[in-house]
Amino acid sequence: MIGNLLNIKDSKMHRTNSSPQFPQLKNEISDYKESMFEWWDSIDESKIGEWTFLLCLACWGVSDEVFKLIAFTIALLFFSERFVMIAKASTFTTKKESELFKKIRAARVSDNEFYELIMQLKSVIRNRSLFKSCLVIKRTWEFILSYAFLFFSFWYVIETYFKQ
Repeated sequence: MIGNLLNIKDSKMHRTNSSPQFPQLKNEISDYKESMFEWWDSIDESKIGEWTFLLCLACWGVSDEVFKLIAFTIALLFFSERFVMIAKASTFTTKKESELFKKIRAARVSDNEFYELIMQLKSVIRNRSLFKSCLVIKRTWEFILSYAFLFFSFWYVIETYFKQ
């Protein structure tokens, strides 16, 4: 009985040239990739990088060193909170990637389909890597530059304040 079911399933796989789970897993990986791109776009649309940069410039305008240090501390805390909120809004995580890997490993797919799914997921993971992908930098350069400027400005103000 089980042998007949396997033969029926195998014959269906040969007729459609893919196992039943293959398109579903392929779509899950595509949806995962799409959510990643939507998240990067939402960072750009929120203009948080521009607001961070403007706030940083405003902090530099404070003439008193103590108040400048306080202003930078508040700015850093405020935008760190915003950064955490943005990060929590993302749906792409290593946990999700692990779940997809487990689903692929457990799926009844051919070796070629398995390899294709793994390669597709690895390609998506490479897109997520900050320093390996120009794509991430191209989509979020304002955000990265603004936060770097805020951090280094804060560091400079702290250094000059404590050297006095």
